[in-house]
Amino acid sequence: LDLVLEDERVVEAIPSIGYIHRGLELLVAKREYPEYVYIAERTCGICSFIHGMTYCQGIEQIMDVDVPPRALYLRTIWSEYSRLHSHLLWLGLFADAMGFENLFMNAWRLREQVLDVLEETTGGRVIQGSCKIGGVRRDIPQENLAEMAADLAPFEHELGELGTVFLKDDSVKSRLVRVGHLSRDDAYTLGAMGPVARGSGVAIDIRKTGYAAYRDLRFEPATETAGDCYARCAVRVKELFSSVDIIRQAIDRMPEGEIEVKVKGNP
Repeated sequence: LDLVLEDERVVEAIPSIGYIHRGLELLVAKREYPEYVYIAERTCGICSFIHGMTYCQGIEQIMDVDVPPRALYLRTIWSEYSRLHSHLLWLGLFADAMGFENLFMNAWRLREQVLDVLEETTGGRVIQGSCKIGGVRRDIPQENLAEMAADLAPFEHELGELGTVFLKDDSVKSRLVRVGHLSRDDAYTLGAMGPVARGSGVAIDIRKTGYAAYRDLRFEPATETAGDCYARCAVRVKELFSSVDIIRQAIDRMPEGEIEVKVKGNP
């Protein structure tokens, strides 16, 4: 979007419509399907795990592969840590765009704790490589799960302090409230998804379809109704705590058993 500004007010947005070819389509035609998991993860460096997992889910559905329950729970835990990493990155950059450097650094400081857990349990901070067709490549031992569960309480406390600033600070509100309004009807009609839709009161969350282990866990979509920048920020703050709760539930309910099924052609 080319933006025409008057001071900080956007008076016109000129879209430049086109197609950016990144070579992903060509690569998928040249690789065996198990190899493409690694490429799918590199679609985005923020939500990389989800791209790899959803690609695996697509192939598993086509091939009618039943993934072991423990693998589904591990995928869910890593998905929610990835969501924490993504939201904290977003919130940090949001604070930076407002000129709130201290808030930016604190958001990314907490993000580092999330990346440390991902690195310890998968071997990678941003690109994990832990999903495969039929399950996952790595398990998390019970003692590590117990440590992760114990670390959630102090982490959640720090999230509370961070969230209080995002939601209560007058300087943040002055920059976000009644800015960038998107009505519920427009959000629905235009096909908005994720926190953008939920910030306008559209309670849509793909996790409620019950993929991975989400069918076994309790959570509700975080929504706001104002439809402005503040509401979209508030949704992401709420989802931080929802992710912590989902991780806690998944650790408590973690089933025993295998972490993969053998699929022809899988390394």
